[in-house]
Amino acid sequence: TIGMIIVSADAQRQGIGGRLMAALLADAAGRRMTLISTNEGAPLYTRLGFKPFGFITQHQAVLARVPRIDAAVPVRAARPEDRSAIEAVDERAAGMERKQLLAAVMGIADTVVVERDGEVCGYGCVRRWGRGVVIGPVIARDQTDARAIIATLASAYEGTFVRIDVTEACGLAPWLVEIGLPVVDRPVAMALGEPPQAMPGATLFALSNQSLG
Repeated sequence: TIGMIIVSADAQRQGIGGRLMAALLADAAGRRMTLISTNEGAPLYTRLGFKPFGFITQHQAVLARVPRIDAAVPVRAARPEDRSAIEAVDERAAGMERKQLLAAVMGIADTVVVERDGEVCGYGCVRRWGRGVVIGPVIARDQTDARAIIATLASAYEGTFVRIDVTEACGLAPWLVEIGLPVVDRPVAMALGEPPQAMPGATLFALSNQSLG
């Protein structure tokens, strides 16, 4: 993934963004690449061969009330011995191996899992970020499990600024708006080459962040 391509406002339109991208593309030559683009950045990425494959909805607000947790979904706190199962379900949903990302995120996050019949089939993380907390990644079998994971993670943060970035295709945006997290941005996901392909049984609902996917 490519992220955090930032050019100071007074240095824009001087080709700096293009030179940064050229260096990154050269360094990652031969690899499949994805990014989340602002409206301003999309023309540059299009010229470089990136193609859109979906949208992200960014939701954030001070959480006025915690959402209801579906008690029928077996959510529990993650344990150290869950790590390999979390990595496996993440790879199925993300379409790529992300062990280093998970190690970094889970090292600073509270993590929960959904476990059925002794098998971890989804997980989610919440961590301190900026003005409050960010929820993500969230991987789940379906929307019901994803909502239960998010509600569990959000339950300790009533009155706190909460952010979550979800794929538009996952269909959670209306529910997030309903629980008090409005859409504040809708950037486009782009790929150079084929975008990542998820495997059956796991869906990436929420990103870790827009830079890392």
